[in-house]
Amino acid sequence: MAREVHFLVVIPASQVGHAGSVLQAAKEHRLSIARVRTAGSSVPDYLDGGDVVLELVGIAGQNGEDFAADISRISSEITAVDVPMDEITAYMDKCTPCTAHSNATLCLIKPHVIKSGDAGACLDAIYKAGFQVEAMFAIHMSLTIAEPLFEVYRGIFTSYSKTLTEICSGPVLALMVVGPENVVESFRSFCGPLEPELARTIRPDTLRARFGVDTVHNAVHCTDLCDDGEMETKYLFETLASL
Repeated sequence: MAREVHFLVVIPASQVGHAGSVLQAAKEHRLSIARVRTAGSSVPDYLDGGDVVLELVGIAGQNGEDFAADISRISSEITAVDVPMDEITAYMDKCTPCTAHSNATLCLIKPHVIKSGDAGACLDAIYKAGFQVEAMFAIHMSLTIAEPLFEVYRGIFTSYSKTLTEICSGPVLALMVVGPENVVESFRSFCGPLEPELARTIRPDTLRARFGVDTVHNAVHCTDLCDDGEMETKYLFETLASL
């Protein structure tokens, strides 16, 4: 019987800009995202505040023996080890919730992007566009959790119920994105039009043009209104991350 392997990956805060490359390496080695947390504060002998902890899962013999070596080539400061789940859980439990910034916006990389293995490329694109990711958190939302976040978009999204179904179909990767003073507006522009086909026509370098499929599977959700950035990031990174 094939053995399931669990890699613990710890990315120091100073190396978080390489997170996209780590996830792209995971795709090459047929490893999928299981859990992702950012440490909100330092924990002696474990983590420093801002460190990112990932659990990547695959099948022994399919992911290759050199995943850890590939990670060390990305950065010698990033560690990747095959360890028992309880050890990974111990690290995850040390990750206290992060505090939302007043000048931040929320990005949810949608389940279809996670399933396709393109979350790393999406994350890389965000960094290359000049944005910073203050914290990240993987969560499989239920309707009960998703509805308070998306209620404000009822009547705005033409496929509202289908969008909720997609959001709840698998894990999303939540990002607390920071940047210029008008980060909500500038990041929304970088995400592109809601319809990927339109985005590919008029804004081909945007996230939805590159990673979207249709209006429902359009790669990312991002905060729409400037006044909602702090509220949405607080809901994900303070409320849900503490559950």
